[in-house]
Order: sequence, then structure tokens, then C-alpha cells
Amino acid sequence: MINIPKLKTHALTVLTLAVKNLFGCIPGARKAQWHVKTHEAGIEYFAQAILDLHYFVNPVLNIVDGVMGMEGMGPGFGDPRHLGFLVAGPDGVAVDRIICELLSIRVNRIPILTVALREGYGVGKLEDIHVVGEKLEDLRVSDFKLPRGEDLPTKIIGIFKKPLKAYLTTHPVIKQEQCAACELCCKACPLHCIAAEEGALKIDEDSCIQCLCCIEICPNGAIDLKPGGLLRAYQGMKNFFGEV
Repeated sequence: MINIPKLKTHALTVLTLAVKNLFGCIPGARKAQWHVKTHEAGIEYFAQAILDLHYFVNPVLNIVDGVMGMEGMGPGFGDPRHLGFLVAGPDGVAVDRIICELLSIRVNRIPILTVALREGYGVGKLEDIHVVGEKLEDLRVSDFKLPRGEDLPTKIIGIFKKPLKAYLTTHPVIKQEQCAACELCCKACPLHCIAAEEGALKIDEDSCIQCLCCIEICPNGAIDLKPGGLLRAYQGMKNFFGEV
């Protein structure tokens, strides 16, 4: 197995790199079931499940294509970003860790790497990774755009996360002017919370678990992500004051 992901952002896991890419080995219907099972347990449980899968499949080589990556609100319709590099290695966690260094992203903002370091998956410490080829400082970028407000939930005390969930997360919304009513999103949704109402497809936000299966399958880019109120306010503060 040779694992060749594209470098891109993802509103659920922040980045899709070597480890996350192996989630694609799960067949479509079962992938949706995984999202349902891990929703209540939280993002770190989901991250550990992906790590288990990655090291079970155990690719002999991971090659992340960052020549032309994606920044912003991934996974489906973010913004192209020319980065001009490939990162390859036999250990997925080590490859992902080096990419975070190249993108100037703190490890604790990436759930998969946070769990990997804590639980001992792969080689996650920068000082333990032997890098050959180009120097990291020659390729590093400082303004790579992550999904909006992705780090706010990590700053909220646990007891407040559940009642504030609707305000702390992003929700998919259908852009009716682009929707072709193909209903692929309806079939992909694991909880069947997308249905036709008054001649248009609509998403039941109360039932949605933000798995983003609908966004990934939509062929027309007709589904966008709407951040909750606290996320919008937080992003506005970051834009005005800088890092908060």
C-alpha cells in the first residue's frame, strides 16, 4: 500500500494529510456509520479510530502532495494554494508532523496529532524525525488559512461544550442557486437529515452531526459551511486583534 493524499483542510479534522487519508479505505455506507458512532464520543475518539486504521493498513510509503494544496473551508470547496512541495516518508504521523511545521501550525490544533503524541502512535516529536532534502525553513509558510474558528472548541471548558454545541460548530447549508436536486447528499447522509421541502432540499440542523459527507459527495459545490454564532464572533475577534 502506497498512500498518496492531497494536502487540504477539513472542517472536522482541520487537515487531511497522510493519516486521515486512510479513512478512504472504509466503504461508503460504513464510513457514515463511523461518523455516527464517534459523534457522541468526540473528535479525539474519532482521531484515535483513524490512527488505528492507518497503522492497521500500515502503508509502506506516504506521499503528501502539497504542490497545489487547499486552504480555507475544506474538505470540498476550499481555496487552491500553491505550496510547491511533496513530503514523503514511511511513518504517517511523522509526515503529518513535518507538514504542520511547514504550514506553521501548532500540533495541539490538529486532533490526530494531539492523540498520536499522547498515545504513542508513530513518530510525532520533531526532534526524532530525520529530514532529508530541502530545508524546512526554505519551504515554510506563515499565512496558511485553516477552517474558520477551528480552534475555538479547544478553548471552551468541557461542561459548556454540549449546551453551546450549535454555536461552536459549523453546519452544512445548501446553496439553492447551485443545487441540482440530484439528492446524492440525501443518500450520503448517515442520519437522513436532508430532505426535500417545498421543492428544495433542506438540512435539519438539529439532527446534523457535521460529518460533512454531504459536502464531500456534492458534485456541484452546492453545500457550504455556516459557522455557529460564537465561531463567527471568535473569527471576527481574531481578524481584528490577531491570535486570541
